[in-house]
Amino acid sequence: MLILTVIAVSVIIENFFPPSPSDVFVVLAAFLTHRGTMDPLTIFLVAWGFGVGGAVLVYWASRRFGRGFFHSRLGRRVISPGAFAAIEREYLRFGMLGMFIFRLLPAFRSVVAPFAGFVNLPPGRTLLPIVLATGTWYTALTLLGTKLGSEWGTINATLRRLNTGLGIAAGIVLLALVLWFARRRKAVRRARIEQLEPFDPMHPERTVPIVEGLPDISGADLETARRRRAGRDPGP
Repeated sequence: MLILTVIAVSVIIENFFPPSPSDVFVVLAAFLTHRGTMDPLTIFLVAWGFGVGGAVLVYWASRRFGRGFFHSRLGRRVISPGAFAAIEREYLRFGMLGMFIFRLLPAFRSVVAPFAGFVNLPPGRTLLPIVLATGTWYTALTLLGTKLGSEWGTINATLRRLNTGLGIAAGIVLLALVLWFARRRKAVRRARIEQLEPFDPMHPERTVPIVEGLPDISGADLETARRRRAGRDPGP
């Protein structure tokens, strides 16, 4: 029960504070299923349910309170103008699919719900990609942890056959390289996104005015521009 509580709290926090180690908790919990003390389906349902619940809470708060929410200390942590511009661009290109893709990116999944709430996108166009992407992500993490747990005997036996010192050294070097590559890739992606500027959906070549630190844009204009881009609304 304690592990499930930690997962639930961490996935909710991730919607407000992306560095939350919720993914690590899910994988570790799934890893323990090989001992028969945890159920993979329960782990998945807890992570999925509370992850979606946290996103719905952020969506509701940003839609209900608008700029007031983003001017709070909590709101300022959630989304930046650069991240806003990035998801705006993807929504114009792919619609709900763009929101689905962004929700799968660990560093940026927390921007989808506040973006949708701030521009007043309807719940139907917001919650479906969030529910599907969150389910897809936690399914993958649960399967990964379960697979590692079920194969742990084989992995452990292989490690024992290796020279202990060499194996430890190689493992440390490999881990360091993976962490370096992941951090560098995340930093480059974030820096690239932060350079973007929110734009007028009806005229993408124009930037929109920033009012009190937030772009002046509406969901109605965004949806109209998306439909025109897709050829379903020729416009005036």
